[in-house]
Amino acid sequence: MVSLSPLAFNFVLKIIIIIILIIIIILLILIIFLFWINLPFVILEPFLPLNMGAGTGGQTGDHFARMENEDSADSKLRKNLRDQGNYGRWDNLEMELMVADAGEFYESIAYFHVENLVRIALAQNGQPDPYGNIRQAGRLSMTKSGLDTVDYILTTISFITRQAASQMIVEYYVSNNERVMQGSPSIPYVRTYANVSNVVVILPAKDRNVTSPAVLISAHYDSVVHSPGASDNGGMVGVALEMMRVLSNREPFDFPLIFLFDDAEEGGLMGADAFAFTDPLAATVAVHINLDSAGGWGRAMLNQLGPNNAWLAQAYKRSVLYPYGTVTVQDIVCFLFSSPPFACGRLTPV
Repeated sequence: MVSLSPLAFNFVLKIIIIIILIIIIILLILIIFLFWINLPFVILEPFLPLNMGAGTGGQTGDHFARMENEDSADSKLRKNLRDQGNYGRWDNLEMELMVADAGEFYESIAYFHVENLVRIALAQNGQPDPYGNIRQAGRLSMTKSGLDTVDYILTTISFITRQAASQMIVEYYVSNNERVMQGSPSIPYVRTYANVSNVVVILPAKDRNVTSPAVLISAHYDSVVHSPGASDNGGMVGVALEMMRVLSNREPFDFPLIFLFDDAEEGGLMGADAFAFTDPLAATVAVHINLDSAGGWGRAMLNQLGPNNAWLAQAYKRSVLYPYGTVTVQDIVCFLFSSPPFACGRLTPV
């Protein structure tokens, strides 16, 4: 029988504890990664309720869950959305914008945009499976639903432009991009894209003759293939469009304000890549606020701030009624995926 001295026993015990801790850390990283790619939701999707469908933000959201599950006027509206096969209330778009107070943000108008974006997705594909989850119902890049979404955004911008304050000149354009993306040394890859369509809107500074660093507000308009993307990212597109309407009716800022509705985010951040590396406006960006959703519920959270931006955290704290944020998500994303261009310091604007 082999006996260990107390010193040797303590050493072996420490080695065992270290190995167990390493295994636990690896398992935690694996779990975080699996949930990041939504594998558990994909496997369990047939057994989950409607508002727990697969996809990052691919859930149709609590609102549509209630609409499907309740025998109510909402449920009838939900059925009408599927049956119409068209843009539904598009004809009311200008009226919705006209009746609103020019300088006030209306949640109802932002939600109105979400409804129309969901209609666009459902018009192309939209039938629920037997479990109530919607499959093949996305606003997909470079397809009819994606092009219809660009058309809807441009139609909204056109209405906003006509109603903008006299001193505000709203400029906008669509950029069709192609590029070869290359990964970082830690995550090497090569990816090619073409016909990626970004919608860019510029609210110029008060003094148009002075070149000032700009603030960029972005929201991707595409969704994953199996979801109409009410949460990810229709909600944020609706918020951005309503912000644009309100700000275009106020005095111009001392700096330009850029709104970017980027394409093909779900396919690998292609629209964001196209703006960052091919659009001349990217070089003027001093602050980038990206509006995105990672689910259909929970608190709004600041989860990526970029390096050396403590002053932005302070501005966020002063400006937001209920500020809430964490650096954990940013650290994990940057470590595992090398993240988007503006998030982890790979692209440093002026």
